[in-house]
This record gives sequence, structure tokens and C-alpha cells, in this order.
Amino acid sequence: NKKISQKQAYESMCKKLVQASKEVKNVLNKRIGDGTYEALPNSIKELLIDLCYNKGLPKISSNTTLMNAIKNKDYSGIIKNSVYVHSGKSDAAKTEEPGLYKRSLSRMILGLKDLQGKERDEAKVEIENIYKRAKACFIAKNKSTDDLEKIYEQYKTGHISYASVSAESRK
Repeated sequence: NKKISQKQAYESMCKKLVQASKEVKNVLNKRIGDGTYEALPNSIKELLIDLCYNKGLPKISSNTTLMNAIKNKDYSGIIKNSVYVHSGKSDAAKTEEPGLYKRSLSRMILGLKDLQGKERDEAKVEIENIYKRAKACFIAKNKSTDDLEKIYEQYKTGHISYASVSAESRK
């Protein structure tokens, strides 16, 4: 294994994010219609890019419910359907993962930034639901909820913590 520098890792991540952005734009504009991607609020674009980057384009393109929410400009529906919390290849082997819950919660919060009124209120309900499910999963797996609580507290207060991320959250 060849070690890479922090700068190389950052540059690689940037290239992958740009690629994810292009993939999301292409699939939405081809499947739903020209201008679909461009018409989305920026926070929803960020949510979709994050989903593509972390879980792959098929998690968007093959999710009919998510694609319909995008088509119908149902932003709270997009947020609700951006959740992926299971690992494993087959249905029988799928298990809920605390880290995937944490990533999904962060993604949902990211998508909320530009929403207003009813859409924002509906999305907040979805965030509360996933937070409760996440906490239950963390407890069931005997994992510390500290990092999950930090994310949730930042969401609730609107404040970003500058405390360093624990080693536990990197797992």
C-alpha cells in the first residue's frame, strides 16, 4: 500500500465530488427532464451529491420513490428517501449500521438548509424520526451515542461544534 499525502487525498476527494455532481446532474436531467438538477435548491443538490459520493449513483437512479420525489419537487420526500442505513449484499445479510445512520442524519440535515415553510416542517419530522431510529440502533449495538448527540445538538441549536471527531466515529 502506497501512502498518500493529505493534499493528494483532498485532491482525490475533490475530483470524486465533482464526478458525483456530474453523475447526479446527468441522471436527473436525462430521466426527468432538462433543467431538473439546476432547479433544485442548493442544499438538495448537496444532499444528492453526498448520497452519490457515499453510496453510489444507483442509490439515486434505481430508487423510484426518490426519483418521483425529485420529479415532483417534494423536497421533504427527497430528504426522507436519502436514508441508507443497512450494510450487506443480500436482504438476508443486511444489518443496520450506526455509522450509516449517522451519515444519513448528517445528509438529511444538509438537505434542510434551503427549505422553507411546510417542506421544512415535514423534513424536520423525518429528521426527528431518523434520529430516534439512529439512537436506538446505537444503543442496540452498544455504541457510544456521543458523536450522534453532537450532530443532533448542532442541528437543534444551529451551532457547529469545533470539537475534534472521536476515533469511535471513524469506524
